[in-house]
Amino acid sequence: WNGMTVAVKKLRVKTLSVEMFLEFLQEIFLLKLLRHPNLVGIHCAFFRPQLVILLEWVGGGTLDQAIANFRGRHDWFTIYIVSLD
Repeated sequence: WNGMTVAVKKLRVKTLSVEMFLEFLQEIFLLKLLRHPNLVGIHCAFFRPQLVILLEWVGGGTLDQAIANFRGRHDWFTIYIVSLD
């Protein structure tokens, strides 16, 4: 997107309810409001032909892999304290 590598989040549903659409909008608005070095940034969102959010690309594996790796090296107290930051 515009020459940048991005992560693409698509909402794939057969039938889109009003509640699901509002949750999607809420996620977009929250991502726009929350700016922090530890959070993935949002570039933009599209509504047609499907609901898509373009996010900042973060290399190094999936979030699940990062959490599993972190858990393997730290005790639960440290994980709790880091999660509060």
